[in-house]
Amino acid sequence: MPTSSPSSENALELSLTNDLRELAPAAAAIDEFCTGRELGTQLSYAVDLSVNEILSYCIANAYDDDDVHPIEVAVYLDAQEIMLLIVNDGIELSVRPPSSGGQHPTLNEERLDELGLFLVYQVMDTVRYEQQQGCNVVVMTKRLPSEVVSSQ
Repeated sequence: MPTSSPSSENALELSLTNDLRELAPAAAAIDEFCTGRELGTQLSYAVDLSVNEILSYCIANAYDDDDVHPIEVAVYLDAQEIMLLIVNDGIELSVRPPSSGGQHPTLNEERLDELGLFLVYQVMDTVRYEQQQGCNVVVMTKRLPSEVVSSQ
């Protein structure tokens, strides 16, 4: 079960493990965070989709053992954008936009992970992946819509 750490009004930090059963509670916490800040349906959807797809991808691909591994998820909101940060200690991954030759990826068993990544790159403004001190670090940002910026 994901645990939240004390956070400021515009930040949410979750600690979970590499267990797919933790996705739903994490999504519920993130949805509550977005709803509580009146971020709107489209932005909340983009955030939920992106976190779920990246977490699923990491859990399915970053571990070559059956051990329990920590995954940290953070959501930070400022006046202009929302930033999502996911950190895990798994093996190095490729979290790059799928090359589809200008076409949408096809749906087949081998490319389902790529389809999720494709969707993340479509709904977020920036997606950055890097290895830092033996950890996978994914940082995603999305500009706030003007109606959200003006209400803050």
